[in-house]
Amino acid sequence: MWHRTELTPELLRLLESWEYGLQYLLPGVMGWKDQSHPQQCFVDDPADPRLLLASIDINLIVLGDPARYPQAVADLVGLSFDPPDAWPDEAAREVMAKHDVTHTQAGVEALGPALHELAWAAGFTDKSDRHESAHFYWLEGPPRFAERVKHPCRVVEGLELYELMCRATDYDESGEYTRKCLETGPSFVCEVGAEPVCWSCTHVSGAMGMIYVPPEQRNRGYGRTLAAFQIDYMLKRDGLAWCFVLGTNTPSLKMMESFSPGRIKEQVYWRQWRWPE
Repeated sequence: MWHRTELTPELLRLLESWEYGLQYLLPGVMGWKDQSHPQQCFVDDPADPRLLLASIDINLIVLGDPARYPQAVADLVGLSFDPPDAWPDEAAREVMAKHDVTHTQAGVEALGPALHELAWAAGFTDKSDRHESAHFYWLEGPPRFAERVKHPCRVVEGLELYELMCRATDYDESGEYTRKCLETGPSFVCEVGAEPVCWSCTHVSGAMGMIYVPPEQRNRGYGRTLAAFQIDYMLKRDGLAWCFVLGTNTPSLKMMESFSPGRIKEQVYWRQWRWPE
């Protein structure tokens, strides 16, 4: 059973021993607004927690000991929560209603593929159109990449870059998520001759995201310039910059590695789960 708990300093110290847990949840603890901070947290055993489930609307993040994944999946199949109505909670139900979801569904993130493989065996179905995994990078400390900013860049608040940002992703056909990102946090643009040549934003979680260089502007260093500018902005504001880079995005992986960031060894896997009938 999943037992609701507080995200306490003691639990954070335990998460730190799970390698990827502390870095992943730290932005929320530091005060990112909206979806970034888990609305609820659960552990598998209050006396001896080995797994943590963070709930952000209908997104679930599972961290901890893979040896306990089978029981975790069994509890999710039965929606075994203490208290019984803890999930889906009101926030999750609002999201489901908004998107006309008629059956319990959730986006689930976990380190490595094992949790998802167990879920399919237990009767969950995969609603994902895309099967992706990503590397998790983070940097801490003071700003330090000013010498890498070779072209003019600026910070943008609001929807100024909306039309440009809609070109940066193929997974947000409605543009709703892109709009929310721009409304929630800053976006960034690199300009040459007053013309935008590269742009990016922050995800609603606070992560760096959706950096895009038009094909005709590539291989000129604009992406590296904007990444350096954005990283320094985030380090100055929060002392932390972090991002996910898809495992298939070789240019972005090489670019992020050039900043010597911290990196989680295993990849993060995203899936859309639909509960068994």
